[in-house]
Amino acid sequence: MSSKTVHVRKRGYDVLRDPLINKSTAFTTEERTALGLTGPLPPVSNTVDQ
Repeated sequence: MSSKTVHVRKRGYDVLRDPLINKSTAFTTEERTALGLTGPLPPVSNTVDQ
């Protein structure tokens, strides 16, 4: 499986409101920190398939 990095300017709730970049609880810990999502999301990470 190939992994791509996508850079976005949105942070926090703006990420969660954008259906093109919102992964719900599938954000990794690193992504949550970088995107300012540590508070708005529950502390559990799931895969996109879950």
